[in-house]
Amino acid sequence: MGEGMRDERLRTFVAVEVGEEVTRRAAAVLERLRQAAADDVKWVDPCHFHLTLKFLGPTPRSDLPRLSAALRGLAARTVPFELEFTGVGAFPNPRRPQVVWLGVSAGQEALAALAGGTEEVCETLGWAREQKPYRAHLTLGRTRDPRRAGNAPGRAGASEEAPDRAASLARALEEERETAAGVTSVQRLILMESQLRPHGPIYTVLDSFPFGGKKETHRG
Repeated sequence: MGEGMRDERLRTFVAVEVGEEVTRRAAAVLERLRQAAADDVKWVDPCHFHLTLKFLGPTPRSDLPRLSAALRGLAARTVPFELEFTGVGAFPNPRRPQVVWLGVSAGQEALAALAGGTEEVCETLGWAREQKPYRAHLTLGRTRDPRRAGNAPGRAGASEEAPDRAASLARALEEERETAAGVTSVQRLILMESQLRPHGPIYTVLDSFPFGGKKETHRG
């Protein structure tokens, strides 16, 4: 392997997957929101649905073996768990949405614990610990820059239309506030590469780490 290949940096993150049922139902929610929001939101392709535990950023390829070893050790101690998805919302709020999300109504504690464990093992390898508390959610879309939208070709009067579109999206979010999107079983960690492209990111699984922990059994 040449020197350039060893020094190559990949844009990476650690995540867990979303099962088929949740993907299908979340995709239906996304489509309903898309109809209300026109082109003001850059929606996630349902085939890319996942729950990010930690964004690592530029990662030297030479660091991947020790990163994989650390994550494999964490996964070996982790007990499989389930996540239930209910409720749609937005950060910072539905009236000023920047990130549109599907919420996690059950299993948050297990997911947050896994995110915390991911932070710990990555910190030992030199990655900075995230200071904000982990907030479990499945990202459905991100709002586009309104300045760019207003200057887009063929968008005369876009600034006048913006309040109406924002109100339409806010109403749609309110209608989906208690929507249930099913349950998914979390069985492994995945280390992903994200390659940014003009038409959206390309995700590649670099490695996966099955959970090996066992549930405690209580005998009477």
